Amino acid sequence: MLDKAAAIQSLYQTRFASSEAYRNKIWCILCRSFFSKYIPKTAEIIDIGSGWGEFSNNIEVNKKYAMDLNPASKAHLSPDIVFINQDCSAKWPFASDTFDIVFTSNFIEHLIDKPSIERTVAEAYRCLRNGGLIICICHNITSVSARLLKDRSPIIDIEHTYLYGPETITSIFVASGFKVRTVGPMVNTYTLRYLLRLLPVPLSPRKILNALQSYGAIAQIRLTVPLGNLFLIAQR
Repeated sequence: MLDKAAAIQSLYQTRFASSEAYRNKIWCILCRSFFSKYIPKTAEIIDIGSGWGEFSNNIEVNKKYAMDLNPASKAHLSPDIVFINQDCSAKWPFASDTFDIVFTSNFIEHLIDKPSIERTVAEAYRCLRNGGLIICICHNITSVSARLLKDRSPIIDIEHTYLYGPETITSIFVASGFKVRTVGPMVNTYTLRYLLRLLPVPLSPRKILNALQSYGAIAQIRLTVPLGNLFLIAQR
């Protein structure tokens, strides 16, 4: 049986390898046009559950750290990023009041149980400076797409141990002492082909739709919509 780190390494390779370049392009746009509004270039940040570093590689700041259980993540990070290979729910190897920003995207729903979630958020609180921010993106169980698609929604995944709505994600951070500054839906960018595949329509029309959009550039049209993620900013 694979140990946890090896299993995650295999999962990342399966899920991310074919879309790495596309994901980096999207995150480059997000970092420049969205996250830069909240993250000054003078900041010292840590990206927890960093994956292959799509955020870490593209955000422009003074000093960057990335933490992930997958040892192979380091190979995907730019040389200016300090990589910490460990479980994010274990004690972090940093003094208190180290960071200006803690960032995490689509990670918290993968933590195995409530104590792991609480330990991770508590470490983020400890390692942030007074006034520092945690920025958390996670799947939104109350989104229109989740309610419409139900068990066909992409967020219904065996690897997601818990799914959050605005109230539940807020309660997690408030319990650790954070002051939540904003929470709400976040936009995502998808190809038209992907969105058509999600439509809850009968099989025959779906076949027609798939056939129509498989030809020409229409399949690759990208739409930015508030489909299924939550965006939270909380302050220490």
